[in-house]
Amino acid sequence: MTLFILLVLVLLFDLEAISQCAMCRANVKTNLNNSDEIGGVGHTLNIAILYLMAIPYILISSLIYVFNKEKINAWVAAKWQGIISKSRSINDNPAEI
Repeated sequence: MTLFILLVLVLLFDLEAISQCAMCRANVKTNLNNSDEIGGVGHTLNIAILYLMAIPYILISSLIYVFNKEKINAWVAAKWQGIISKSRSINDNPAEI
């Protein structure tokens, strides 16, 4: 019940958070000083954002693969077996093409 009340209070009061991580701030200041480099002012900041965005997807995909490795390998083997059997049937009986 207290968790519900806390959630309602948090949603009712819109607190504006003006914050930026120290690495992003340092990166922006460096880019402003060296803006004549390739890519301009926001280039390295965009690369950093893409890097931070990609890491969770890579980790989650890796965990899914580790926990479902047998199922994934069986599915891939079944797909390849279907492809191989189709190519063998076409090579054995070219008149079907």
